[in-house]
Amino acid sequence: MLPLMWSKKRGINMFQYHKEIPFIKDEYWWGGIIDEGVYMPYNQNHSLRNLNESNFGNQVTSFFISSKGRYFYSNEPIQYIIKERVLIVDSMEEIFLEDKQSNLREAYYDWFHKYIKKDGKHPLMDMFVLPQYNTWIEMNWKPTQEKILKYAHEIIDNGYQPGILMIDDGWQEDYGVWEFNSKSFSNPKEMIKELHSLGFKVMLWIVPCVSPDSLTFRENESKKIFYRKKNCEEVQIMHWWDGYSAVLDLTNPEAIKWLKSQCDRLQNEYAIDGFKFDGADDDFYPYEGKFFKEMPRVHQSRLYSEFASQYALNEMRACFNTQGKALAQRLTDKRHSWNDRGINTLIPNAIAMSNLGYIFNCPDMIGGGLVGDFVDDQFQIDEELFVRYAQVATFFPMMQFSLAPWKALSIKNNQIVHKCCQIHESLKDDITLFVKEAANKGTPILRSLCFEFPDGGFENIKDQFMLGDKYLIAPIVTKNTYSREVVLPKGKWLDDLGKVYEGGQCITISVPLERVPYFIKQN
Repeated sequence: MLPLMWSKKRGINMFQYHKEIPFIKDEYWWGGIIDEGVYMPYNQNHSLRNLNESNFGNQVTSFFISSKGRYFYSNEPIQYIIKERVLIVDSMEEIFLEDKQSNLREAYYDWFHKYIKKDGKHPLMDMFVLPQYNTWIEMNWKPTQEKILKYAHEIIDNGYQPGILMIDDGWQEDYGVWEFNSKSFSNPKEMIKELHSLGFKVMLWIVPCVSPDSLTFRENESKKIFYRKKNCEEVQIMHWWDGYSAVLDLTNPEAIKWLKSQCDRLQNEYAIDGFKFDGADDDFYPYEGKFFKEMPRVHQSRLYSEFASQYALNEMRACFNTQGKALAQRLTDKRHSWNDRGINTLIPNAIAMSNLGYIFNCPDMIGGGLVGDFVDDQFQIDEELFVRYAQVATFFPMMQFSLAPWKALSIKNNQIVHKCCQIHESLKDDITLFVKEAANKGTPILRSLCFEFPDGGFENIKDQFMLGDKYLIAPIVTKNTYSREVVLPKGKWLDDLGKVYEGGQCITISVPLERVPYFIKQN
């Protein structure tokens, strides 16, 4: 038996309940950490994970579900380990193993309707049917009014459809000083007005951080809206990827009120359409600090997500148990790589998102969004990787660009990526129906084959997926690969070249770089 974990940093026993769940024959599990979707489904040993220690850069959940229709769920963080086909769970509240369903899909709906308070809403439909363009890789920390307008015009001039334009980190005077930097933006109101006239909706990047030498910090230091040191009333300064900051204590209603005043002011003054809500990761809240209302620190990302869901145009990355909310959930930053936290993680991690109830899912920026890769002096674009990445993203519920494909690619390869956008646009009527079904019923938009065909034995297929109940997607995710095997479930399937296949078999197809292979289920 695994002993309960004692938190030395907090000096208390965090986990009061213990459960051991032996695997049954041919059983597979998904649960816990979205960024570990590449290791799912769990069927063998897995290392100890504590959801209160870290959100692992992405969504996490205290929800586990099996291919045999079993599941459990907790409102609080858990820790778990798998040893010799036994799932061992320690929890802060008693959990109950639900085992009255026969397969993954039945268990999913039982869990969703029993435990999740869905709001019946979805993010703005433009997020799904229009392309998204983020300034992060294109401009990193140095966006300017001139660069953004040039980028927007180039999008249109190169035949790409205007959509959502996200102005990422660097637009602001300082962290927590949510005003456009006057040195970089001479007239932000006119800039946004022009972007709107071109057909774009505009989002701004936001984090719950405030620079400690800013006027904003000095004005709010005494209001207890910041995370504070444990044994005194001083603000706890934390270190994050952009330096040192105070961080909002989202358990304090006054902190939420302040953040809302900032977002609403930006909307009212500049006509901003929505926000990319970054941050609120667990490690933003060092153990040396204390909250206004004491709770496990992973709940900060939950509170942040719940705040974000009031804006129809939003994006989240770090979340805990926020299934059922109208949130655009992005996969964490991916490398410009085939097999190192890059394109190889897109489908399995998205399957984990969907099987675990994060249904409005978005891949990372096409080609990768980990900025360190792109600012390296030795960096060179792998055009084949960029194209294959775009082809995978074509059939995700959302597509997001940053690095401009017309600059990164040859004319021929740019045309392939442009075709991907056209295919995604052609699916807008179906995607709209899938999004509405997701909001009303909790049904994933991007689906694993084992969800859509739960009795087909497809648990280990992690390089194919379904878009709704209609499209089977079988892209290429390995370098120098121009053919692949495709598993077709029973029924008839029409491929992108017009050929009809009888399902219930595995076929081999040719996939040159210009092909985006998909199959349409025939009634």
